[in-house]
Amino acid sequence: MGHNKQVKENIAQLKADVESADSQETLVKVVRSVADHPGPLDYRDGPWWCLLGVLMAVTVFVMVANVLYGYMGVFDLVAGNMSYWILPLLGFFLARRLERQKRWLPLPKMLAKPKIRIGVITLLCALPALLPIWHQLFWNALFSVVAPMVHYLNVVPDPLVMVVAFGLAVSLWLWLHKRQNWRKPLSDTIILKDALLNNGLEVADSKGRMDQLLREFREFNRGNDLKELQALYKGRHEGDVHQFDYELYHYHYVERRTETYTDSNGNTKTRTRRISHYRHGLLLAFPFARSLSLAGDNRLRFKGEDYRTASNAFNRRFKVKVEDPMVAARLLSPAVVESLNALGENVKRPVLEINGSRKMVVAFDDKDLLSVECRYDLDNPIEFAEEIAGHAELGKLQALLETLHNLMRLSDNNFRASA
Repeated sequence: MGHNKQVKENIAQLKADVESADSQETLVKVVRSVADHPGPLDYRDGPWWCLLGVLMAVTVFVMVANVLYGYMGVFDLVAGNMSYWILPLLGFFLARRLERQKRWLPLPKMLAKPKIRIGVITLLCALPALLPIWHQLFWNALFSVVAPMVHYLNVVPDPLVMVVAFGLAVSLWLWLHKRQNWRKPLSDTIILKDALLNNGLEVADSKGRMDQLLREFREFNRGNDLKELQALYKGRHEGDVHQFDYELYHYHYVERRTETYTDSNGNTKTRTRRISHYRHGLLLAFPFARSLSLAGDNRLRFKGEDYRTASNAFNRRFKVKVEDPMVAARLLSPAVVESLNALGENVKRPVLEINGSRKMVVAFDDKDLLSVECRYDLDNPIEFAEEIAGHAELGKLQALLETLHNLMRLSDNNFRASA
């Protein structure tokens, strides 16, 4: 069996092992197996990288040849300033590589963040562009290489050759980058799987749920194009007073817009844009109230009568709509208002909606309910296994569940008779 084919099969088996893991111990065992795997796990793509080098060399040659001897129209501005942008571009890719290898630039703790480290290295690499001698050396070196080749060919290559070569180079690089960095997406899958196992969550069946949620909640009636549940998990919260099942979801919807614009010839035309949006939240039963909404998102309009509390901060954050004002009066006690105010401070564009069937959705823009920070990944499998072996605490999710439990605890007496 060829080397690369064996690598492909080994990676596929690791992915299958992660998918089938039903306990943290099994997951840790899979991670540890990467450290001393009996088969190869890295592709040998030397010929492909050589081809990439050739394509990039052709791109640079045609670009420089046309700067020196030809004309490329709008490309002249980019190519003619190559000595300014080539070093920071190389610095950016170098910084990305150092980040993946955990070879971090020593910076003060408050600045030790990936984006800042990448930015600092990119900026440092751009500094030579401030020196006139750099531009002189750069163009002299390129001219000494390109001029004899143009003289030998006796023709200036068409700029279209540069466009094609660069397009092929980018496509090839993206493919090679994905092959060489398969550990990163699999590491993310392992981290998510570990978080689910640690917090009693499992994947739920989402078939047919989108249509059901569109009927049940105004929250999901957003956009005018695609609407889909990208992920759905189920769990159970065991509170001191109340225990309840819940579902955690990731929702994607698309807003389609038709815009009018004027082209370069002065003609008025229309085009369609599709903008993706994402919402996240929890679904659960709430037997203490019905037909009420608290909207901290002005993109939605709910039905019902307006209701205001005694808290100005709460009234600024949430617009309350309710079918029966007495329901809002019983639910929104001072303690509940304080708790929901705290929730509104910690999430973006919150919506709490209770429908007529006493089902609740709590939704917001924040996407980090299942986020866990890990220092290592499968590039360092031993250290990564030790991290995975610990308890992955989902602090934001637990805080939200405690808020909902507190809401139930504070509401059960007020609504016991009507419930």
